[in-house]
Amino acid sequence: MSVWRIQPITTILVTALLSALGLWGALGAFGLVMLVGAVFPSLNLLDYWISFVSRSRHRTTLYPRRFATGMGGSMLLAAAICGMSGLVGAAWTFSLLTIGAAGLLAISKFCLGCWIYNAFVAPWAERKQRAAS
Repeated sequence: MSVWRIQPITTILVTALLSALGLWGALGAFGLVMLVGAVFPSLNLLDYWISFVSRSRHRTTLYPRRFATGMGGSMLLAAAICGMSGLVGAAWTFSLLTIGAAGLLAISKFCLGCWIYNAFVAPWAERKQRAAS
């Protein structure tokens, strides 16, 4: 299996399984793992999983990919909070949005989070940096 497909397929399978079983706390833990890995790349457990499955050394170092992983983790945390609060419809909405974005990456190599980062976050950060200097 190609290295670039392992993370989105893992995200799809884990999200679908935990959501279907109503294990919102476990889904929140998975989202937290993704979010921590995005903020602290050396603690990215998904990278270690990808390395293990692909038998290669994989590290997510690019900011757009880290942003996308953090976005997915945040959406899964939101799903978990909604699910544990009894807002199951909202929880499923966040879960399905995450599954959709991961599916887009797995099928077409189009990273929605990377696109958002490059279209909005990076230009905003550049404008802010120019204004500060």
